[in-house]
Amino acid sequence: MEIKTEAKGAKTLEAELRAPYRDVSPCAALEDAGERMAAPIDQPAEIVSLLLRWQATALADPRHPLPPFEELALGSFGDLADDIALVRPGTGEGLVVFRVGRRFEGWIRARDTTIEITPRSTGRARVLHEAVAEALAEGRPVQKIAHALVNFVVCSDDIVALPLANRWGPPLCLVYVRERDRACNLLECLFKATPEGQVALVLARGKDGVPRDFQILALNDGAAALLQQPADELTGQRLGEVAFSLGEPSVISRLLDVVASGENARFELDQETADGDVVHLNVGAAPLGEFVVLTLSNIGDVKRREASFRMLFKNNPVPMWLCDPSGQTILAVNDAATALYGYDRSAFIGLRVCDIVSCEACRDLCSRAADGTRPTSFEQIERHIKADGSKIDVHIYGRDIVFEGVVANLVTIVDITEQRRAEARIEHMAHHDALTGLPNRALFTEELARTLQANLASGRPLAVLYLDLDDFKNVNDTLGHPIGDQLLRAVGQRLQDVLRQTDFVARLGGDEFAIVQADLETPADTGRLACRIVESLNAPFEIERYHVTIGVSVGIAIAPNDGNSAPVLLRNADIALYRAKEQGRRTFAHFSPELHTRILARSVIEGTLQEALAKGEFELFFQPLVEIDSGAINGFEALLRWRHPNRGLVGPSEFIPLAEKTGLIVPLGEWALRHACFEARSWPDPLKVTVNLSAVQFKFGNLHKTVLQALVDSGLPPHRLDLEITETVLLAESDTVLATLHKLRDLGVGVSMDDFGTGYSCLTYLRTFPFTKIKIDKSFVDEIATGAQSTAIVRAVAALGTSLGMAITAEGVETREQLEWLRKEGCTEIQGYYFSPPLPASEVHAMVEKKRLGFRQDGETASSAHAA
Repeated sequence: MEIKTEAKGAKTLEAELRAPYRDVSPCAALEDAGERMAAPIDQPAEIVSLLLRWQATALADPRHPLPPFEELALGSFGDLADDIALVRPGTGEGLVVFRVGRRFEGWIRARDTTIEITPRSTGRARVLHEAVAEALAEGRPVQKIAHALVNFVVCSDDIVALPLANRWGPPLCLVYVRERDRACNLLECLFKATPEGQVALVLARGKDGVPRDFQILALNDGAAALLQQPADELTGQRLGEVAFSLGEPSVISRLLDVVASGENARFELDQETADGDVVHLNVGAAPLGEFVVLTLSNIGDVKRREASFRMLFKNNPVPMWLCDPSGQTILAVNDAATALYGYDRSAFIGLRVCDIVSCEACRDLCSRAADGTRPTSFEQIERHIKADGSKIDVHIYGRDIVFEGVVANLVTIVDITEQRRAEARIEHMAHHDALTGLPNRALFTEELARTLQANLASGRPLAVLYLDLDDFKNVNDTLGHPIGDQLLRAVGQRLQDVLRQTDFVARLGGDEFAIVQADLETPADTGRLACRIVESLNAPFEIERYHVTIGVSVGIAIAPNDGNSAPVLLRNADIALYRAKEQGRRTFAHFSPELHTRILARSVIEGTLQEALAKGEFELFFQPLVEIDSGAINGFEALLRWRHPNRGLVGPSEFIPLAEKTGLIVPLGEWALRHACFEARSWPDPLKVTVNLSAVQFKFGNLHKTVLQALVDSGLPPHRLDLEITETVLLAESDTVLATLHKLRDLGVGVSMDDFGTGYSCLTYLRTFPFTKIKIDKSFVDEIATGAQSTAIVRAVAALGTSLGMAITAEGVETREQLEWLRKEGCTEIQGYYFSPPLPASEVHAMVEKKRLGFRQDGETASSAHAA
């Protein structure tokens, strides 16, 4: 903003304007004015006089809303003339000032005819501008207060702007400025207001003129409180004469050094109080010539916190260290850290954090600390190197703290080496088949989707080969599962031998394998690979003392012609596999869209299944679940059987897959659930019944309503029903399935993860859903005595279930040795032929009456006893 001052004498103005001046009595004017403008009674007399004069002049001529300039501004103002100026708007935001009074001239600091003043240079100019603008805009007097800091004294001024009419141009303003009597010394206010102690000192010289002491010039209440002496008694005294720590010769000598150097200093003192306590003071000294200002702060709380921190730091069982945030040099270390890393304390202190960090990614944090970009708090997993060179995985938590007056980084270390190893083992279990070591269905699905996306983007074909072993069931039935498991491992090895590095093979489950052939030049390449696979697996296997011969059937689907998504390709390869089976097995077949015959055949079988359900040909068998320590029966698992009029008793493996494919599993599963609940209702409490669920029931059936209705109709308490699922239930639409499982848990029923460890189970689902039980698959139990890998897996699963608070059930227990080993490893429940085969419902009550099964000492299995 600009203020222009034109210095003109009063006679010159009178000559130019030549207007008559009419004196109007203020009292008479007020009597006729009413309440056009009321003057507060507590206003200064000068301001009241000006306001009354403006009103009287304005009311003298009702034809004009504003008093004429010549009738008010050309009069005599007496002592007020030095504080008055005449102002009109200039160009832009500037103001042109006429008839400037002497004190007003000093107030605006104007010495020339034109001077530029901005609102930033002084707050007065801005307030002056606002008052004039409002007065001219509203046609009435405006009063404001302006504040300014002059020599550290806050000065306040009243500004009154009186708008006037001007017959020769735009309206003008008569401005009066009056300085208020009260002024505030800002330094004095700050000195008194600060809660910290402030002491002003000046050098005191001896007779020889040499500085030897200091005189106390002033001190605030905060300093008097810390020194515990009244301020008026201390003022004027010499530091050497006072009875507190500041007067000690060593302190005076230090302050003299501060004055001599001219540099600020900070140090600590212990001040003893009258009652014998000690106050810890932090003293800041700021010199200015022969003067020194001391800032006193009570740091007793800080000292106590530091002492507590030292005690907690040193004796904490969690490894910790303190390091320099910039250089990351270790400053202090506790006993737990020296024990973990194996360094002597003297060797540990002085190391840089980067010296013990193993990986490059973790060293980045050190370099970021050095350049100042490291966050003030952080956590991450790192690999560290111990004193003996061994490596450990650690989870570190770091944050900046103030310790002994400086910023330090406190780092807490948690050794997670064993945890990471266990996680890696379980992660491998979740994505690999425990028997063959090959990737499982979950990993195969991920790899197929990833590779397919890349090949489709680049325009390259991709083949999926679906393998099913021929005559494998006969090997299991005649030679036993241990031989069958060894055969599966041998098959997996032969498949890896005939494949290229770019091919991907997985065991999907049972005797089914699948291969992704990504680096495919022509479809004929897939045929050649299938020939090599058939020839390799047709060759005899030597398993222990047995000469085992099997074959393999292969179905082939090639993208993009046979599908452009992973599920479609796998499904079409499965369809081609059935064609290979129909062609006599031990061969391969390509997928083709000619599926009418297959669909027709499926419809026939589907009709047979539907008819069997309508005729009541299905029935439930029950196998006991036994508490491992006491031998008590906890409940029974319901197992579905088809009593075919011609074939006799048909196991579930022969009709459940077809029922799932056709959707018949939904009504069939509902039938099994209801009959199991009604049967269990007749058992004594608290025996439970376990019912298996299919993924199809989650997808197409209203499972929550079905379970609730079965419980209500049967009268079975919800806590006596346990539902079993496998990972295949969770693989598709897992969010929907999890929501349904949570609703079932809310009913009060239990939910178990079946076949854990067979390659279908995934740790993700153990984190996202509170299963009540984990069931270890029979294939692992069979190898407890001979297979180190299976033994380790069973032990890991048992430990995992225990840590998660879940019961652990082992399936397929057939020997006393298996029982004892599983008991030692923490399994809580056992199921298998060692106790009892699946029984028809009519035989369950007789077993329940026994209440518990005695564990045989002679190795006889329940299956042999039952057969007898």
